[in-house]
Amino acid sequence: MKAAIVCILALLISGIVHAEYPSMVIIITHDDVKTQNLDLLREHGISGYSLNIHGPAKLMERLNDNVSTDEEQLKAEILGKLDTITEEEKLSFFRPSILIKQLGIKKLPVVIFNNGEEIIYGVTDFLEALDIWEETR
Repeated sequence: MKAAIVCILALLISGIVHAEYPSMVIIITHDDVKTQNLDLLREHGISGYSLNIHGPAKLMERLNDNVSTDEEQLKAEILGKLDTITEEEKLSFFRPSILIKQLGIKKLPVVIFNNGEEIIYGVTDFLEALDIWEETR
């Protein structure tokens, strides 16, 4: 009986602690700055991903790589390449710019918690960002 009560209390406490974590964490960065510990964040049950502000330029590079100089053939090649890019990939190219405008982001890198509930600048390590977020609570 005591063991069952201890197990229930442990589950309740872990649920309370887990509820305090943000549900979503996004880091927006650029080519010169890499993110860290995304996999560890997911181990805490937190959804998270990083975005690169240079997405549109990367899309253009991808579309213009090894294309014809003939206008009609160029058009067909680019349209063909666009067909190979998933909708999620297309959105990911532009998502950083959209979030920056929506949330009034002033500089990079930036960590966004729960769709803008809290924003932290200058951090690229997901666990460091989570520590800062917990300190502000």
